[in-house]
Amino acid sequence: MRKVLGIGAMALAVAGLGLWANGHQAPAMQARIAAEAAQVAEGSVHGISTMVSGRDINVAGLADSAGERDALMVALNAVPGRRVVRGELE
Repeated sequence: MRKVLGIGAMALAVAGLGLWANGHQAPAMQARIAAEAAQVAEGSVHGISTMVSGRDINVAGLADSAGERDALMVALNAVPGRRVVRGELE
């Protein structure tokens, strides 16, 4: 009986910590990543758009040259906390 109660208490504690971490940290982190990605996008010649989903950055638009595209991708990859950058730059 003690083992069942111990396992149940541990499962409840892990679930509670998961809900707390998801509810308090994720929205703030996503907002910070979105703000920094938007700052990078403001520097583009033709005005690219960025969308953040969780910690993933999706970028779309028209880059002036291959050099600008590479510079934008490097700058977006340097955003702290991001997981992956998906680029659809033309």
